[in-house]
Amino acid sequence: MSAVEPLPSGEYWDGLINVKTSNWKYTLEELQQGTPSRKNGSELKKVSFEDECQKRAKGIIYLFKCCRQLRLSRSVAMTASCYFHRFYMRRDMLSHHYFEVAATSLFIACKAEECRRRLADVVKVCAKTAMANSQDPIDENSKIFWRWKDLMINLEEMLLETLCFEVTPPNPYKLCLSALRLEEDIPRETDWLKRSKDLFIQCTNVYELTSRVPLVLLHETNVIAMLGVVLSCAKDQSLKIPPEFVQELGTDQEQVWACYQDLVALSRPLSSLDPPFQVLQHLPKLEFEQFTGLFGTAAPDSAPEKNQETLAQDKKEG
Repeated sequence: MSAVEPLPSGEYWDGLINVKTSNWKYTLEELQQGTPSRKNGSELKKVSFEDECQKRAKGIIYLFKCCRQLRLSRSVAMTASCYFHRFYMRRDMLSHHYFEVAATSLFIACKAEECRRRLADVVKVCAKTAMANSQDPIDENSKIFWRWKDLMINLEEMLLETLCFEVTPPNPYKLCLSALRLEEDIPRETDWLKRSKDLFIQCTNVYELTSRVPLVLLHETNVIAMLGVVLSCAKDQSLKIPPEFVQELGTDQEQVWACYQDLVALSRPLSSLDPPFQVLQHLPKLEFEQFTGLFGTAAPDSAPEKNQETLAQDKKEG
């Protein structure tokens, strides 16, 4: 049987899709001045930084509300919120309503996180939540249902392309869960490990709050995960963060403090909203000295110290 001859190099194709890559990290100045919502259109149609922050927060609050009604975990919502914030770094808010982008982001996140829900169920929940004041029924026979379904199907393709098909971003929820070793069957002898489950519950509340602002566009996910732990421990001053836990997340105090300062800066535009939409009002306020005081010190050298009798003997022999 004769061997199959390879095709000439010119016969191979380069692929159908040329996917761009991005690290999706920006500066605070770029968020304040350089998003499409402020660069596109006339001066009268541009969205201010404060208005954009408020619309982002409203979109994320809506997203988490839909997530709860669909009985999805916060991990799915965290992934969807990352899509949401990234999308508006390349698309204009005036052209794509934040409810519509949030709903489509959640539907894609269900697939990516393998927590699938029927499109029809997602459409019903998202449409009903977005139109809470409407008395019209929303079912598969209603015009509202079909309008939302068509919208989400069309927007899904655009959103995936805008995200460069990167649908599995790192998730602070998962990083924290792993670092606290809650999925491991290990003895929980230290105070830190004994209280890790309650701490994680606090952290998930913090992650939901902080996802209202585009912090994920400024800092690495492990730093955001660590900030959630810091803010959770700030509510209980008796619990110190072990140095080995900070090392486990691969960050340091300087990075986390910078992340906290950016969180404060991004949350200030929300202060004019009603309290449920705000962020800082629901989190501990930290000064630098308070912040550093939340971290424990390294364990002393494990080498046994010489007792006084041995020291005296060594001195005599010396």
